[in-house]
Amino acid sequence: MASSSSRKSRIRVPGSANHCQAAFARRPVRRVQGPIVLGAVGVSLSLHGWFSSGLEFTIGWPALAGTPLIGTVVLLIVVALTLRTAGRPRGAWTAIVGAVVMVPVAALAISSLPDGPLFSAPAPVVVAFSALPAVIGWLLPEKRVSRWFNGPEAAHHDDEAWLRRLDGVLRGAYGLSPRQAQAHVEEARAHLAASGGEAHEQFGPPQVYALRLADGPGASRRESRRKLRSGLLFLPVVAIALSEVIDDPDPGSLSTWVLPPAALLWAWFLWGHHRDTRSS
Repeated sequence: MASSSSRKSRIRVPGSANHCQAAFARRPVRRVQGPIVLGAVGVSLSLHGWFSSGLEFTIGWPALAGTPLIGTVVLLIVVALTLRTAGRPRGAWTAIVGAVVMVPVAALAISSLPDGPLFSAPAPVVVAFSALPAVIGWLLPEKRVSRWFNGPEAAHHDDEAWLRRLDGVLRGAYGLSPRQAQAHVEEARAHLAASGGEAHEQFGPPQVYALRLADGPGASRRESRRKLRSGLLFLPVVAIALSEVIDDPDPGSLSTWVLPPAALLWAWFLWGHHRDTRSS
């Protein structure tokens, strides 16, 4: 009896979905991380090219064709992360497979195209264009973008679809382990079996109910882990930029003096979030 009452105390009973939806609406506005990271990477690479090559970029066929192809790879990765956050792991894996397939396609296209300049573009224009994804990501709240990727609400009358979405949101959006997410799913399934009601009527939308379940012990630690993973997306760019500075240091180049402190600041950012995952 004690375990049964304890389980029921963690289950949101009918009639309380409005309270949970109000809490969902009041949560802090979170920005879409993927485009922000993409824009920051593009700006970093553009600034590095500006500092090392001068005020104008020479554009050839490899750059003209390779940029959109590489951008497609990055976009598919961003879509995969967004679908995972929306609780749609199958869609996320489909986007990841698409990104993996596009990598050799982009490499083949870039290597097979002839070299030679086509036109020049001012470096400030390239930097501004590279910053567009970050601006879009900052202006779009994560809740709105998540609604675009939530897909059809088949879970309104399908309890198993609702439970699968709950499992995906708990793991993708809030960083719960598979064991923790499955435990919440089994508790909800047991409650539905005992009450005879539908999941959407009992608990509301799975995204809203997942917020209620995730808002407890360990929430700040999971949020720090999420930020740590986002910061690690910069690792390839930092490694490439630093390797160029180390291989050919130029005391007269601004990048020689800017990139190492920027890398240290990035490492300090990662260390802070790593420390929070341990202490929160």
